[in-house]
Amino acid sequence: MNIREKNRVLGISLLVVILFNILLLLNILNVQALSQLEGVRFSSLTRYDAVEITPIDFKEINQLPEIQLTRIKNNLYESEVNGEKNLLVVDFPEYFDNLEKTQISEAEFLEKIENSIKLTYNPEAWVEISSYDRFDVFIEQDFYDNHTTDLEDYLDNFEERFNTLESITGWNSEKFHDNELVIYIEGTDNSCWSGYASSGEANVFLHEDFMDADHCKRPYYVDGEPYYDNPGELGDHWIYMSGAIHESLHAINPFPIFDSTWLTEGFSQYNQYNILVSHSDINQETANTYIYEGSLNHNWEAYIANDYKDYDDNPIQDSAGYDITAWMFTMLRDDYSLDWNNFYNIINNNLETLDKALELDNQKAWYNFYVDSHIIDVFGKALGMSFSEIQDIFEYDGPGGPGWGVREWRDLDWYADLVPEFESPDYDYYYANEELTYNIDVYNNGDVGLQDVSVRLYNNGDVLEEKFINVSAQSFTSVGFVFEVGEIGISNLRVVVDEDNLKIEKNDLNNQDTLDLEFIYRSDCITTYDKITGKWTTKCM
Repeated sequence: MNIREKNRVLGISLLVVILFNILLLLNILNVQALSQLEGVRFSSLTRYDAVEITPIDFKEINQLPEIQLTRIKNNLYESEVNGEKNLLVVDFPEYFDNLEKTQISEAEFLEKIENSIKLTYNPEAWVEISSYDRFDVFIEQDFYDNHTTDLEDYLDNFEERFNTLESITGWNSEKFHDNELVIYIEGTDNSCWSGYASSGEANVFLHEDFMDADHCKRPYYVDGEPYYDNPGELGDHWIYMSGAIHESLHAINPFPIFDSTWLTEGFSQYNQYNILVSHSDINQETANTYIYEGSLNHNWEAYIANDYKDYDDNPIQDSAGYDITAWMFTMLRDDYSLDWNNFYNIINNNLETLDKALELDNQKAWYNFYVDSHIIDVFGKALGMSFSEIQDIFEYDGPGGPGWGVREWRDLDWYADLVPEFESPDYDYYYANEELTYNIDVYNNGDVGLQDVSVRLYNNGDVLEEKFINVSAQSFTSVGFVFEVGEIGISNLRVVVDEDNLKIEKNDLNNQDTLDLEFIYRSDCITTYDKITGKWTTKCM
């Protein structure tokens, strides 16, 4: 090969190298540019046929967050991530006899949560499963790889039970937190399940030997005796499902309940068992047994014996509550015939009042006594009791009981108070069979603005029309009704606000007003013009 040919080959080789590096550089720049796009995931996880990968607003990939967790009270923590603050309810691990225990301290578990939060900043660490209508799931990749089939079965079963949970409570993430529920699932070596939750987001840790035959089996009970080989669909490993229900309910709580830890933990603890009862995964005796026996820190007998305080000497409103609160709910159901549908309907029809309670509590740092008093009052209303009657059940009566230990109360004189009034008539009589517009003023003499308030107008006992209005606190709203009266004589008009008692008020006895109007036929009247006075006058027979 001569020199010219050698140079030609060398030139071609050099050109190929240059082109290759240019393409490589362009590819790197393209990846860097794409990595800045919100909602773009970089993942090789599409190799799983069962997994449907869709865009999600992941945090910035290239930036590790600075995380600080600060304990507010019992298990409520403030998380600060890159300067943005949020509240977390943290459920520390429970330990079971049939699990090889790896004890973990509070500091170690909080470090685990910090690492979990950091992991959400790396989309490649997760498998996204978005095939469920009511929630999105992200599973840590290694945990998914190790338990793919079991986790897919687990989520299919969870979907059915979560739908029941939403149906019973009437709560969902979109309603309270403006986004679909997001669930993160990771493995852990220190408990069957543990986790943490924030508004609209549930984080569940499941044992790394998930569904292993020797781990996390829980007995069911019949006539006080424990048995294995549970006939329910979830078998002896039903405890795993209870964890996902528990954290998910935290995430879809109305925020005022989420903020009151003894209440949010009570609702989650009660439902983590009783949702399973509704699906025949466990029987009612099993649910009652686990709630009554509780844990070392939170069980009913020890709570009573300790002057109605938990293991750490916290009164119930300063406690995480857990099974203590859940047992109160159980007694309301079994001893007082609580209909949970009544309770949730009242709550959901009065979210303005629940929000106002939190607003009043926010005047005192991290106290929830207005919310507590209001929720207990709602239990009373669901049972047909007055506030004083339900207060007698919950109120601390001293070491000997029988009240359930609630020590702090707030008056309910801030509730709304609706009062309708007919405006004074402009005329002595009105014409039958002609359209009439009449205004009614609905006053709200309370401190809670109400929405979607029913206003019904009656004529001689028959409904003419119903309208729905909003009424601000310490204000009034005028509503006009257009109607006809077909018969002459005296018509008794009656206006009733909130006739079905859907709205919570401090006084339900002033919700109506009446007015008598005289109606005549227009043909019965003669109208003449007086030239002297320059006025028209009408005389009716």
